Amino acid sequence: MLNDFIKYLDSHVNKAIYVWGGQGQAATNALIDKSNNTAINKTRAKKLLAKRIAENKMNIKAFDCSGFGIYWLLKNKLIDSDMTANTMYSKCAKLTKAQLKKGDWVFRYSFLSRKIVHVGYVVDDALNVVEDKSSAYGVIKSHVSKGSWNRFGRPPYFKDEIAANVVKTATTATTNVRDLYLTRPYMSGDDVKAVQQKLVDHGYPIKVDGEYGPETKKAVIKFQRAKGLVADGIVGEKTLAALNDPIKTKIECERLLEVKEPFIKSDNVKVVQQVLKDLGYDVGPIDSEYGPKTKAAVMLFQGDNGLAADGIVGPVTIAKINEVM
Repeated sequence: MLNDFIKYLDSHVNKAIYVWGGQGQAATNALIDKSNNTAINKTRAKKLLAKRIAENKMNIKAFDCSGFGIYWLLKNKLIDSDMTANTMYSKCAKLTKAQLKKGDWVFRYSFLSRKIVHVGYVVDDALNVVEDKSSAYGVIKSHVSKGSWNRFGRPPYFKDEIAANVVKTATTATTNVRDLYLTRPYMSGDDVKAVQQKLVDHGYPIKVDGEYGPETKKAVIKFQRAKGLVADGIVGEKTLAALNDPIKTKIECERLLEVKEPFIKSDNVKVVQQVLKDLGYDVGPIDSEYGPKTKAAVMLFQGDNGLAADGIVGPVTIAKINEVM
């Protein structure tokens, strides 16, 4: 079912358009005029429709961001009623960005309206996302790092298929018979591809193409720095061992985190900073130091989640972070 869903999503990339309330109808100017949308968005949608018809020489479908996924789910009887993007998120098991796999869903949470306002769909292991972006763009595909996604979830409808992929990735250690590094021409092969996938799993979004190019070297250096290794961009024995380490998904409350002089500095602070950044909060540099910028981000998170906004990361705040991850 998951592969069928992804084929459906891919079939509409650079073809279908965005119309508020759209759920698979034939796209027409009359439908756009009837939609509950602004004049400028109607104009953009009509312009894109004319372009899509000229490019594809075919009937064009109309969706909005949630309707794009809901249309297929309803048609295949996986659900029996419509859902908004906010409801779609509520049905998902919550993830961090680093835990995303093919089949997972990504969301944009609005801190102004305090709800989910947009949804996209992860369609491959390289973490490309298909979304019905807006009236100006319609259905597009881009890497998860290109969108302002700040909430992540695993839908229940494909959980067994996604879980099988997660287990396969988690239990298969990457092994190399050679060191990997940047050369001309680029090193290529399954060992490079496996390392790239491990980097993605650890939260370093790169293209998984089997070629050790500049993008891969840059990601390796970032990973090495984060793990306290020599940051030379060479995937040798130590870097490979670190890539094969289990990925932690929960934060433990070792001690209260707050602004002190000198600043508290620890791996736990770094994890809190990374999770808050993944959730859309500005923590500044991920430097493991609990300074004013991190405190401000914690206070915003606490306020958004009904906690006392004191900027202190204790058991209650840790529990809430783990809940929404």
